[in-house]
Amino acid sequence: NIIKQIDLVLHNADGLNAFLLMKLKGRFLNNILINKAEEKFLFSDTKSMFDSVLKSGGALLEMLNAFSRRIAVTEENENLVNEFKVYARRIEDVLLMLRGFVRVETWGDEIHSVEFSRFRIGKDVFETAVLKTLPLSVAKSLRESLFSKVKSVFCTSATLDVNDEFSYWKRFAGLPVPDKKCVTRVYESPFDYKEHLMLLVPHDARDYVQSEKELYTQYVTQIVEEAVGSAGGGALVLFTGYEMMRATYSVLKTHFSLMGINSFIQGETDRYVLFEKFKKDKDSVLFATSSFWEGIDAPGDTLRLVIITKLPFPSPEEPVYKARKESMMKKGASSIDCFNALSLPYAVTHLKQGYGRLMRHTSDRGIVLILDSRIIKKYYGRYMIEALPKSYVPECTIESIGQKIESFLY
Repeated sequence: NIIKQIDLVLHNADGLNAFLLMKLKGRFLNNILINKAEEKFLFSDTKSMFDSVLKSGGALLEMLNAFSRRIAVTEENENLVNEFKVYARRIEDVLLMLRGFVRVETWGDEIHSVEFSRFRIGKDVFETAVLKTLPLSVAKSLRESLFSKVKSVFCTSATLDVNDEFSYWKRFAGLPVPDKKCVTRVYESPFDYKEHLMLLVPHDARDYVQSEKELYTQYVTQIVEEAVGSAGGGALVLFTGYEMMRATYSVLKTHFSLMGINSFIQGETDRYVLFEKFKKDKDSVLFATSSFWEGIDAPGDTLRLVIITKLPFPSPEEPVYKARKESMMKKGASSIDCFNALSLPYAVTHLKQGYGRLMRHTSDRGIVLILDSRIIKKYYGRYMIEALPKSYVPECTIESIGQKIESFLY
C-alpha cells in the first residue's frame, strides 16, 4: 500500500510540475515573484493539482507514521528506523510549506516565488519548478532567537564587511541588539596580495548592456580563449548566469581541447565530483556560476587564473532582491537608495568571494581578470575595487592581456 501511495504522490507531483513549467516557460522567465496580485495567474487553474498533491501526500504521511509506530526498534535496525523517521519528517515539512504556499489569504510579508531549474543526472536532463517561501528579512529571527538569547556570539567571515564597514551585514543580521555591545573589527589577511596577485581590468573593456548581451558574450568568449591559453589552463571562469556560461563553453570547448586543455562546466555532473576533476587536472578550465563563487578551495597551481566575466549584481527579477526592493520603495526609498542599500553591497560581497577563490595558501600566486568595464567606468567602480584586497594592478588593455598573464606567471 505504501509503494502504491508513493507512486500516486509522484504522479500528482509530476503533473503539477509539468503544468507549472508550461506556465513559466510561457512567460519567458526563469523565476516569478508571486504576490497576491498574481495569485489568479498561478493558482486559478492549478488549485486542483495542488490539492491532489496535498491529499495524496497527507495520506502517505499517515501511512508512514503508522508504520513507524509499529516498528520494533532493535540494536541492529536503530539507524534505519531513525533514518526512516527523518524522511517522514521531511515529507511533513514539505506538505506544511506547500499548504502555506497555496493559502494566499494567510500570507504575511514572506517572499513567495516559483523558480525554473534544470539539472543533469548522468546523461539525462531534468526540468523542475521549485516553490520557495523565504522571510523578507531574517533580522528579527536572528535577533530574537540568537543574539538576544546568547551571552556572546562571534561572527567571522572574509566578506562580512564592505570597505571596512559592517552596516550592510548588521542591518540584515538584526544588529545591534538593545542593551548589548556590538564590536566589529577587520583583521588583515596573511596573504601577500601585492606580490602574489595581479588584478587585470582592461581600460578598453566592453560595456555590458542588456540589449547587446550577445555582443558581450562574443567579447567574453574571445578574451577567455586568449587569457586561458596564455595561462596554459588552471583557470576558473565565473559567470553570473547560465545562458552566457553555456554559450561561451560551447564555443571554447573544442578550441581548448586542441590546445590540450580539458574543459569542465557546472551542471554536467555533481558539484563535488566536478570540482575534484578540476583539481586533479591542474591545466584544466572550469566554467561555473552561482555556488562556485564561494566555498571552493583549490590551492597551488591548480588555480592560477580567475576570470570574472560580469560584475555579480543581482538580477532585477531575482525574487528575494525584487521583494526587498519593492518593500523599500513602499517606504519611500528611491531607485538609487535601493541600489546603494541592496545591489551594490550584494555585488561587492560576491565580487570579494569570487576574488578570494585564487589565494588559498600563502604560497599561491595568480591573476584575477575582470572583463566588465563598469568597474572602471561607473561611479561605483572605485568603491568596488577598494573593497578588494590591495593587489598589483598594472595598466592594461585588451591587446596586452595575454602578454601580461604570461609575464606574471612564467
